[in-house]
Amino acid sequence: MGGTDRQTGSWREKFVHEMAEYAINFIYLALVFAAFTQYRRLVLAAHDIIYTNYWVAVIQALILGK
Repeated sequence: MGGTDRQTGSWREKFVHEMAEYAINFIYLALVFAAFTQYRRLVLAAHDIIYTNYWVAVIQALILGK
């Protein structure tokens, strides 16, 4: 209550913890966006349109992961 509660741990531990959280968010978002990309590809294939922007899902997940 006095404001003396400091987080213990080194910067490496904090870095590893943050990277682990980022990796979990990235994997989840990459799977979700990949599902949307696959759906978009299937819808466009029905109209004989080729969709090849598969890396967009990964880039979006990298950006929005944090």
